[in-house]
Amino acid sequence: TKLVAKLDGDGRVVRIMLMQSSGVTTFDEAARISFAKVGRFPNPPQAMVDRDGFVRLHWEFIVHPTGVRSLGVHAPSASG
Repeated sequence: TKLVAKLDGDGRVVRIMLMQSSGVTTFDEAARISFAKVGRFPNPPQAMVDRDGFVRLHWEFIVHPTGVRSLGVHAPSASG
């Protein structure tokens, strides 16, 4: 599951976008809910704030036979 969480300048989650489904709706929804429950990431570094005033966190969750790993924030690839 790949998500982009859009935050305002204060770190509040304003939108969660599913960029790539895992193919399992329950997993995708659990990933989305995890960001929604956080609600706010306080004090985002100014370097992460885009020109439009928003922060976009690119997050990837991978399910392995031994458990779930979150790969965390990463820069988007040049291809999108």
